[in-house]
Amino acid sequence: MKDPHERYLESALEELYQGGPDADLRERILQRDTEAPQLSVVHDTLPRKRNWLWLQAACAVLALGVIALLLVPRDDEKLPETVAASGETGYRVHDEEIELESGWYVLETGAPVATAGDSRIEQVNGRALVKVGEIPDETELQAHQEWLRQNGVENEMLSGNWIKVGGMAVCILIGSAVVDGQPLHAQKSESVKDADRKNDDSKDDNADTSEHGKLARITKKLNSVLKEIKDAEVELLRARDSGVEEDIAEKELALKKLQDARAELLSHEITEWETLVETARKEVTAAEQDPSENPKRLAELKHSLKILEETLRQKKEGKGDDARDEGALISLDFVKKDIHTVMHFIAQQSGLQIIVEGEISVELTVMFKDVTPKDAIRSICKANKLNMVEDGEIIIIRAGDGGSTAERDVDPDKPISVTYDDKPISLALIDIQKRSGLDIVYDAGPDYDSTVSIALKDLPPRTVVVLICETADLRVVDLVETIYVRKPLEDLNDAELKDELEDLATGSEALEQRIQFMIVAIEAAEDSGDKEFAADLKKKLAVKQKTQEAHKAEITKLKEGLGEK
Repeated sequence: MKDPHERYLESALEELYQGGPDADLRERILQRDTEAPQLSVVHDTLPRKRNWLWLQAACAVLALGVIALLLVPRDDEKLPETVAASGETGYRVHDEEIELESGWYVLETGAPVATAGDSRIEQVNGRALVKVGEIPDETELQAHQEWLRQNGVENEMLSGNWIKVGGMAVCILIGSAVVDGQPLHAQKSESVKDADRKNDDSKDDNADTSEHGKLARITKKLNSVLKEIKDAEVELLRARDSGVEEDIAEKELALKKLQDARAELLSHEITEWETLVETARKEVTAAEQDPSENPKRLAELKHSLKILEETLRQKKEGKGDDARDEGALISLDFVKKDIHTVMHFIAQQSGLQIIVEGEISVELTVMFKDVTPKDAIRSICKANKLNMVEDGEIIIIRAGDGGSTAERDVDPDKPISVTYDDKPISLALIDIQKRSGLDIVYDAGPDYDSTVSIALKDLPPRTVVVLICETADLRVVDLVETIYVRKPLEDLNDAELKDELEDLATGSEALEQRIQFMIVAIEAAEDSGDKEFAADLKKKLAVKQKTQEAHKAEITKLKEGLGEK
């Protein structure tokens, strides 16, 4: 029987060769098997370790390291302490410059140059907020509110202060910065402006109290000296009548000393007025250099300076030194001053005794030029619904309806009759004002205050004013609510024309704002069903619109006077 090994081999060969191989193949295979060397196991060999798993782990760690290096900024790419960034930002640091790619940033004093696209912000002196892209809307501001608050940025700081330059939106919070070569300054919020304005007004009040206090003391001494001079002149006349030389010499010496004292006081007075003028000039210069200054306030400051300069000029020329009485013309220019301050000033300038009764807290903005003290007081009371009571030499101001003891129960449209014989025009106008209730301001100056002799019967007060002024070729500027009497147009030089034109333009702008406010108020009253209030507002609106038309007509006349088209 064949060995099993041989049988398996034969079966395999038959299957492979399909019928079997050559006859001698079997013998050759067995022969080779017999001749092959016998192999033996020398020692056991352990299988090789799988080091490729460790290689994969090392590669993974290396990849994470590379990613970390790419994502985490190096020390030279970290933002300086003067720059704060929101969470979702993209930027690159190049030497002394930061390239902003996205996000929000707060830059403080000393921050490096920051660029976005072709735009750059540098020289930050204060704090600036920068957003890459467009100016943010309310939604974006709300989304970043917490981050802004953490960095000390309040919503009020951002209101209306954004500017778009190139690839960034910039808001100067505090101080200033240079953006694309142009200096930008922080714009104060309305509450800050109000606080600053109140602070400035407080300082102005203190300064006014100081300067006007000195003037008040000088004025008081001058009034006393002037009275003594008049008495001394009377004594000298009596001495001369007596013919006693010693008595005459004594009275002349006394008068000379009083006149010297007066001259010294006048010199001190001029010095104080020069101080006021210099202070006003500094205020105007500071306002002109402040880009956030209100143009209207700047115009008011310039107007105040003009009045102070004119007063100083008259003082130096000696005009009005002996006219310290209730009939002397004065000029007033106050912006938001307490009524007590204004009345105290009028009392100083005129010598009138003025008492403000009760707790009247009214802020006055008044500008009068060359008016009598009583006319100024009367106009102030009328505009602020206060009563002016003349009690002998004393004027009492009380809360009331805007009337005065001289103008109660009057009608500006009711015909009047007048008869004047060599009466100064300014006094005639005062008489018409008292009898009619018209607000008349004589603004032509003493050189044009000629006398008038005229008799008029049953004519409207406005017509009476025009006819009286025609006798002296004076110009009547009827602005409906106030009538101004001024010198002829042909007597004005270009500077005076421009000044009057500027004043009218400022008044016209204020009227326009008032008219727009009243229109809105009327619409609101009609919507709420308050017909009575709406009707009352419409009547007042008609007066304002008529006043506006009068302003425009007068502006046209002045422009023609300047040769403007």
